[in-house]
Amino acid sequence: MPGMVLACLSLLVTSGRAAELPANLEAAKRNYEGAISTAERDCRTRTQALNQEYAKSLDQLQDNAQANGDLDSVMATKSEKERYLKARTVTEADLSSSSAVLRSVQTQFLRASIGFEIEKNERLLGLARNHEAILTELEKELTKQGNFDEAVKVREERDLISSSPVISQIEYQLASLRVSLKRIAPETIASPAAGETPAAPRGEEWDTVGGPNVTIYPHGTSPPRSTGVVLKRPAGMSATDRGRSLHWVSAAVQLGEREVSDTRSGIVRAEQTQNFLRIVLGSRSVEKTIIKPTAVVEYFTRPSGGSGINRTSTEIIRLPNFVGSERTTIDTAGVRTGQRVVTTRRVRRVFGTDYYGFVLSVFNGDGDLVYQCAAPSQLKDKGIDKIPGGAVVASPVAPMNVQVAPQRVVRPAPVQAEEPGGGVWGGDNQSF
Repeated sequence: MPGMVLACLSLLVTSGRAAELPANLEAAKRNYEGAISTAERDCRTRTQALNQEYAKSLDQLQDNAQANGDLDSVMATKSEKERYLKARTVTEADLSSSSAVLRSVQTQFLRASIGFEIEKNERLLGLARNHEAILTELEKELTKQGNFDEAVKVREERDLISSSPVISQIEYQLASLRVSLKRIAPETIASPAAGETPAAPRGEEWDTVGGPNVTIYPHGTSPPRSTGVVLKRPAGMSATDRGRSLHWVSAAVQLGEREVSDTRSGIVRAEQTQNFLRIVLGSRSVEKTIIKPTAVVEYFTRPSGGSGINRTSTEIIRLPNFVGSERTTIDTAGVRTGQRVVTTRRVRRVFGTDYYGFVLSVFNGDGDLVYQCAAPSQLKDKGIDKIPGGAVVASPVAPMNVQVAPQRVVRPAPVQAEEPGGGVWGGDNQSF
């Protein structure tokens, strides 16, 4: 199905009157087709890598179960390996009911697969909308030049994209995939490695639910070096009004930026950036243990070239207990921002959303606020005093060590500058 959709999108701009199209429209069409091919290649590469990681996870799971003498887990995992070798996919119906550890691995693979599909479809819609923007501006330019016949051809090509049933199909798939992702909760992998003794409980354990786009590095491990990621100290970070009197948690925060895409097509340049936080958290006192901590990150954006600040999205991240001097490092899912710059001989227009800042709150297991900071300081009075409901919740288990975080699935930036408040890509948008 993914390849079919990509092929249909390509056909939208290759069918019919190629010889009649003006040269600049031909160039725009070639760029569009090239971008679709790149999206198809990227999707195929990431899917292959995920499939390989899942197969390795099943092998490791069987080895661990065998070393621990767990016959039920060995047989369940062996059966799943045989099934997956034939089907090469995992659905909700395939989730194991006999092995909690196997079900956890399956769930994480399924959520990562759905996340890839969502991201790919979002990318396709962004390409289609970007191409429409190019054709709209090209139609205006040709009309101003008096090239009415060519302007009509450009309009026909643009209408072919905007009215395509393929676009409607992608939008429908996106809605269905988001529902599926929300319904499928990840589960904690608790099986010890071969030869290891399960760790003694450190306080009451608790269930986790939520998304695959947060990576948590336990105490003693560090994030790997990542190319294309810029980390810097958040400008103007300080305690919020509520956080000034709180001295329970030690926190260090860096703002991460990863370029998602930067494309040029005719008169339009489109770029998207993933903005995330790398947070190091722990108890301020080695004698104080914080049970069931929860981090809440609120992201704020503003419209490009406009005014107003929007609370764009909120992440809820359940964390391992803060014990002694141990520190936990988190890469949040983050929020995606982007711009489309349309430049003609007469005008330069900028559409999209800029990253503005964040508020980080930490709560203990009783729901009490134990830490809160904001960057920039203009957000110091925007922090919450209790854990919100209905936001994205993230698991403290990285999905099979697959490097998919932090890449939250998000909606492309709007083409129209008049989009109210610039609040895009979902979440709990609120303007201030």
